[in-house]
Amino acid sequence: MPPGKLPLVVDARSAGPGVVPAPTAAHPVVPAGITAHRSFAVDVPPAASAGCRGAGTPPKSAASGHAPAALVYRELDLRAFVDEATEIQGRANGFTDEERGRRRRVIATRAGEAHTCAVGAFSEGRLVGFCYGAPFTLQWPWAATIAPAVHSCSFALLGSPFVVLELHVMPSMWRLGVGSALLRQVHRHTKARWTMLTRKASSQQAELFYLSQGYAGLPIQLGQYTVMAAQLPLGHTRG
Repeated sequence: MPPGKLPLVVDARSAGPGVVPAPTAAHPVVPAGITAHRSFAVDVPPAASAGCRGAGTPPKSAASGHAPAALVYRELDLRAFVDEATEIQGRANGFTDEERGRRRRVIATRAGEAHTCAVGAFSEGRLVGFCYGAPFTLQWPWAATIAPAVHSCSFALLGSPFVVLELHVMPSMWRLGVGSALLRQVHRHTKARWTMLTRKASSQQAELFYLSQGYAGLPIQLGQYTVMAAQLPLGHTRG
């Protein structure tokens, strides 16, 4: 499918096993082009987080030879990190140089959109993971295809969703809870009451990960991708 038609791509390989996303027009998310950054340090546990099948051995830092002690998560001006984000996405998914070029154009386009909200994970000042999203909008070419189904699903009673467009983590940082933390952080910047994303329908790993984060599958198919949704905050059980 042509690049740019499916910016909702979230692959569990990029989120990594053990990693951690609906505003309305009245409650837009924080634009990506923020200048005042809030950051915090999070201790990284050595064990695999929820959603991982088989903990494996935590990756080691190339610099120290040990799992990093802490990561810093902060709001991200994605426009200033397009190259770094493309590199992370490419490594996480094993993309060719040609595919990386196409994906870079998608990231650059989304980064320039007014309501894009992005967060990044930093290790010793280096971006090692990122997540970004925006309110659901018909301005995305693919959105009109699924809009009727989105607006008629049970979650629609909660208003318009926030859409997680990308979640990618450097492979060396998988199984450290980075993706899970990024999801939680990106949702701090929306007043939406539910969130949605797409994953590859063939990826059981992605399904298990997002189920562990509180997502449920929706009967909506978009090419080779399936749609998942969750009420916010993540972990909230719908009555």
